[in-house]
Amino acid sequence: MWRAYPRHSVNLSWECFWAVLEVLGSGEILQGPHVTEFEEKFARYIGVRHAIGASSGRAAIYTALKSLGLHKGDEILMPAYTFHIVPLVIEASGFKPIFVDVSPDTYNINVSLIEKNITEKTRAILATHMYGQPCDLEPILKIAQAKGLKVIEDCAHACGATYKGKRVGSFGDLGIFTFAMAKNMPCFGGGIITTNDSDLHQRLLGLIEAPQTSRHKSLWKEVITTAVNYVCTDPRVFPLLIYPLMRALKTVGAGSFDREPGKETVSTTEVHSKYQTRLTNLQAAVGIRQLKRVDNINAKANQNAQLYDRELKDMDSIRIPRMAPGKTHTFLYYRIEATNRESLREKLIRRGVDTAPDDMSDCSTLAPFREYKVDVPVARSLPERILELPNNPNLQEEDILYITRCVKEAAG
Repeated sequence: MWRAYPRHSVNLSWECFWAVLEVLGSGEILQGPHVTEFEEKFARYIGVRHAIGASSGRAAIYTALKSLGLHKGDEILMPAYTFHIVPLVIEASGFKPIFVDVSPDTYNINVSLIEKNITEKTRAILATHMYGQPCDLEPILKIAQAKGLKVIEDCAHACGATYKGKRVGSFGDLGIFTFAMAKNMPCFGGGIITTNDSDLHQRLLGLIEAPQTSRHKSLWKEVITTAVNYVCTDPRVFPLLIYPLMRALKTVGAGSFDREPGKETVSTTEVHSKYQTRLTNLQAAVGIRQLKRVDNINAKANQNAQLYDRELKDMDSIRIPRMAPGKTHTFLYYRIEATNRESLREKLIRRGVDTAPDDMSDCSTLAPFREYKVDVPVARSLPERILELPNNPNLQEEDILYITRCVKEAAG
């Protein structure tokens, strides 16, 4: 069979689809007992007292911010290099994102630059664990404690990652997770907020609302979209159907499987009308199954990453990820820096290796924030160089060796 590898796969199992059928049979699709069970089990997994499900990762960010009792115009320090939706949700919630440059080694917030960006209006630090590698939480927490700031951990890429022996999402005042399709623990959408603060937990419960019947449409759209992607990225389907389609479309100059980053917007109306809804019973039922699998998924991603590191470490034209000591990584994405990214992508797709350009942004360049005129040279340099290689549990050692051989040949 022709070798072809998708850039992403969907980390689901047939047990997850069986959970969907069981919930359908019970009739308790939006509300039901699985929600509380999943929240309790997720809290135990992370190592916190409380967890509360939200309708999405965006909803988790919004609800977490609202629970802190902030005032309009209050400032949130955050890394400049991240997913563009994060600062847009912060702004639409009435607060001001303050962009801090990132480390060139880990792509996480540069801790040495945090204090110089704190003002009398700063209220919180958003600590993002980029690509699944925990950021330097200990110094961040010390700064926050000294300045009276809250810490929110953005764990969207890092479910299961650890920092000094404890799972991320258990260090800050709040942790936020997402269960979207491309994550290591997809649950047909949804998100969750973790905390050890019982007062914050009570505020979260007061802010979040039970899903109403109008939620059915978006939920089933998520289920269908995820199921289709699960099938299309299956290692038996992708080489025979999807890869030939990609090549055919590219040959005639039509179609693109890339999504241009930073183009989606978030309105204040959308935030207030959609983002205060709790996780559904269906998503929670899937989440209970996924919690049993996530450590194995992360272990396989790390095994693949070690093979990539071994094979690509001596290449001059490619920079591989760096790991800081005292941390474990989920390697949700294995992303390299390439000096001639587009040429490399073109050569790799001809060899059956689908890659993805960077979907993170230097958020200071987004339209709502250009007037800030922020100096973040590292964040500004990354979006044009980052390239994502396939990394999923379906890949075996021979697959990684084939992909790295193609990278070496394509990069000369």
